[in-house]
Parts: sequence; structure tokens; C-alpha cells
Amino acid sequence: MNAFATAIAGRRGGIDIGKAGLAALWLCACLTANAQQPGTASVSNFNAFPDWYEPPHGSQAKSQIQGSHAEPLPGRRYDVKAARLTTFKQDGSREVLIAAPECIYDEGSRSAGSGGPVQMHTADGKFQIQGEGFLWQQTNYSVFISNEVHTIIQADLLARPVGGAPPGDAGHAEEPVHIFSHQFDYSGETGLGKYRENVRVVGTNLGLSTRLMTVQVPMKERQLQTITAEGDVGIDYSGVHATGDRAVYRADTGLANITGQPRWMTEQREGGAQELIIDATNRVLHANHDAWLKMSGQTFGTFGARTPETAPAPATNHFVEIFSDDYDLGTNSANFRRNVRAREMAADQVKSTMNCGELTAWYSGTNQLQRMVAERGVTIEQQEEQLRAGKAVYTSTNGLLELTDQPSWRSGTREGKGVRMLMVVPENELSVYGDAYMKLPASEAGRSIGGAGALGASATNQFAELFSEEYVVRPNVALFEGKVRLLHPQITMSCDHLAVHSAADKEKGQSLVAEHSVIFDLLSTDGQKVHGTCQNALYDYSITGGRTNDSLEMTGHPVLETTNGTVQNSVLLLDRTQNKLIAPSVEQVRLSHPGAEPGRYRIKGTLPTASTNRFSFIKK
Repeated sequence: MNAFATAIAGRRGGIDIGKAGLAALWLCACLTANAQQPGTASVSNFNAFPDWYEPPHGSQAKSQIQGSHAEPLPGRRYDVKAARLTTFKQDGSREVLIAAPECIYDEGSRSAGSGGPVQMHTADGKFQIQGEGFLWQQTNYSVFISNEVHTIIQADLLARPVGGAPPGDAGHAEEPVHIFSHQFDYSGETGLGKYRENVRVVGTNLGLSTRLMTVQVPMKERQLQTITAEGDVGIDYSGVHATGDRAVYRADTGLANITGQPRWMTEQREGGAQELIIDATNRVLHANHDAWLKMSGQTFGTFGARTPETAPAPATNHFVEIFSDDYDLGTNSANFRRNVRAREMAADQVKSTMNCGELTAWYSGTNQLQRMVAERGVTIEQQEEQLRAGKAVYTSTNGLLELTDQPSWRSGTREGKGVRMLMVVPENELSVYGDAYMKLPASEAGRSIGGAGALGASATNQFAELFSEEYVVRPNVALFEGKVRLLHPQITMSCDHLAVHSAADKEKGQSLVAEHSVIFDLLSTDGQKVHGTCQNALYDYSITGGRTNDSLEMTGHPVLETTNGTVQNSVLLLDRTQNKLIAPSVEQVRLSHPGAEPGRYRIKGTLPTASTNRFSFIKK
């Protein structure tokens, strides 16, 4: 748009009269129309064609400059009033129109410029720009606007991602994109337009601020390809604010890549990575390489049962941090991949941690966790407690955590495993299903097994093992169901149901109830072997008023077999405190066990006379 050519095409008809001839012909036309000499008087209805296309389109002008009148100036320049500059395509259709109240047109350099206001728009009106002070050059097809630049771009002028739906609600036209900056320049040769200083972009779903923004719009395609922002970049979309040193937007994919220590934040969440990718169309944020996320006012609630002393701190001091190789953050979901490490913090203290290969979370509202799925090598830890599994699924509506794929748990010196594990977080309840197993110090086998959140005692060199089809552990109680077996250094036992209860102070109150087909073998402190069978066995240990009760009561056809003989009665009682075996009378059974069938005491074998009422039993 910079070179000047006369309105009379000197190339037509194969005649080339040169620039001087063109200028002379243009001058004659002006003298004929206005009867005034150029350089000495104003020219009315100013009209000039600075340049023409090459053959075979030689009859088509590239540009045209018009004005209500023009004042000739030295150096083949003109002060054009009410100036209008138009560029054309090869087919003669209008392309760009520039309007200014006044401009200086330079015939020699084929340029036009002004220090005053200017407006520029495409023929279809989908691109508009205005500002103060401009320079247009036909030679390299460039435009420069020096102050108060405001660009308006209609949304449908932007290229759509391949296969992607346009943003915004269906059936509703999008608002145009507005760009504000201090300066603007565009070169047709490179297809690059640059907005400089205090650049701001405002659109329906996307806002941007930066020091320098470069747009790539090649002359041939006339379509936006890329936008590059450099220096103090800030991007806003769908309630997310992202920052970085550099951002590149590609129109064909609809993605914006942010690098240079990029970070993002919302009202209650923030994060970062080496690279952030914003998919504004689908409202997804991708964080790649050394990615991290922080959620304030949030807890795992999820993982690891809590005792009262480990209850969550106030939300203002509580947050969760998650680190991974990369993650995707959607409107209501987040997916973390590879080397996922999460930790729950309260008042700068680590409360619990979780490691896994992949983590997916779903939210409702801004920050309310609804469901979470952790996969591949899941490890959850809180103080001395640990959960392991191939997969863990947490649902907030019922506070249920499900662990599968070889799940196991550990708390202090206790541990367990099964095929499937369920933890009800609010009730602090752990259930284990399928080949259920528990291991604990032998000194605790007759005492509290306790809940998963209350486990932990001093380690010993001997352990007891419990096997069953399933079991459930709650605070101060554990219930074992189906083919229960207890292996202890001093006792083995099998039954169908086993319940272990413990008082808050487990040193002062424990009880064990075995039911249905109870069979046990034990070794007393003096080495005596005892074999027992019954339908129900109740072990009780308590300290009341400084007095210790440590007893085992058997009902349902109980039988005790020792090396010295066999004892039978409707009820048998082993008083471990006094080291006695007691067979209550018929009257005592009727009073203490209503409904039980009184039997007659029987004893077979030989026992020393002094020992008929004593029985050596394990002491603890």
C-alpha cells in the first residue's frame, strides 16, 4: 500500500511510460478536473492509485487513496483531508479500508501517515482497529499505529480447532474480542502484527495481558494462525488466572501454551508446572512436567481413619498439595499422572500422605470433593498407619474408601490384608473381605484388637495371627466371621465367629467371644497341654477397684482334655487370676445361665488330690 501510481494505468495496452509519465498523466488529470497547478493550490476530490498488481492482473490496482481535497506539499507530498485508503484483492474486491480526518500522502515512498485519529477495518467489518497516529506503507504492505490502539475482532474471524466445537452456548452469537495496546504494527511481508506495551485482550471466554503480543496473519490466508505473548503474561478463562513469561496460542488447535515459570490460580486452588496448556474451548488446563496443585480448605477426609487427636484442623489452616509429572484440570475434575504424591497439611504439619501412579478426582461446585480414584501402587500413610492397594476409590457421599488389588493395612506393629477392603471414614471402621488376615503382637492376642485408627502397641518378638473369611475393625471392637483361626505361641483356636472387645483403656478391660464349633489347644505356664471344645467361649479381662478379673468361660457342651484327664460340665470356668478350674453346680448354672441345660460335672483320669480344684493356665 505504499507506492503511488496514477489513476491512469500506463501499463495498459502494452505501453510502459514509467513513473514520471504516470505522474505527468495524473497531474494533467488533476489540472483538467480542478484547473489548478499541483504544488501551488489545493486539489479537490483527490484520487490516486499508489500501486498495481503484476500481469496477468495488471489492470487491477492494489490500493487507492482518496480525499475531499489535498494541499500539495514539497517533496511530492500531499496533505489529504477526509482521507480514505482502500486496498484490493487481485479479483478487485475490497480488502481493507483506512479512514482518517487528515493524513500526509508521500507519492515518492508510496506511504501515508498522520498524527491524528485513524480507523481501519476489513471490507466485511469483522476486523476493526483504531488509534492515534498512523503510518501506512505500500512497499512492504505495512501499517503502524502509535497510540491508544483498540482492535475489535469478530469471533467467527478466528480459526476453529479441527474437529472442535466453537466456544459459547449453542444458538448464541459470541461477543467480539477486544485488544487494547499502546502501539501496533503489521507487515504484510511477514504476516506478523505486533501489539506493544500494556496489551490487554478481552473476549467472551478468554482474557490476556502482556507487554508484547505478536499475531500471525499471513496475507494469502487472511486467517489468524498464532498469537504469541511475551513478558508478564496473564491469561484469564472460566475463573482461572494463569501467569508466565511467554504464551503461544495456535488457532488450528485452540490451545495456548504458557512457559517461563507458569502458574495458575482460582479462588481456592492454585498450581504450576514447567508448561501449562490452556484449552479454553473445552475449559481444560493441562500442566506438564514437575506439576503441582494446592487446594486450600480441603482435606483427604478420605484416607486413613482418624482418632480424636488427629481430627482435621480448621479449614483455614488446612490444605492439600498434590505433585505429579503432569495433570489435567477440568471444570469439575482433575487427573494426575505418573509419580503422584499428595499430602494433607494442617498448620504447617503433614497429617497424611498418598503416593500412586495415577489419581483422578471429581468435584462439585468450586472445591467440594465428590469422588477420588487412585491407581497403581497406592500407598496411604497417616502417622503410624498405612494402607496399600493396587486401586483405591473414595466416595464422599458415604465417606467410603474401597481398596482392591492386593490391599493391605498396617498400624504400628499390627498389619492385615485381604482380597477387598472397605473403610468407612466417618465411623473409623475397616472391613476386610476374602482370605482376611491379621497379625499382631502375641501379648495383645487376648486383649484389644481395636480399630484401625486406634492400633499400635510396643512391638514384641512373638506374634499372633488371625485368619477368617472376613472381619471388621471398629474403635475398641473387632469381629471375625467364617472359618476363624487364631495362631498364638501358646494357643490355637478355631470357630465360626470371633468378637474382640476393648475398653478405652485396653489395659483395664478386654473381652473375647468365640461362637459355634469352638476348638482350642493351649499350653499352660507349667507346660501342661489342654485341648478344649465348646459352642461358646467368653474370655474376660478387667480391673475394677484395683482387683483383676482374668477368666475364660465355656458353655455349650464344653469339654477340657488335659494330659491328666477330661473335664465336662454344662459350664466350665477357668479363673486365671487364681489359677482355678471351676465347674458350677446345677443350681449355679440355672441362676447364672437361664435357659442353659444344666449338666452333671464329669471328670475322667487321674489328678493329685491337692489339685482337684486347681488348673494351671497361661497367665497373660
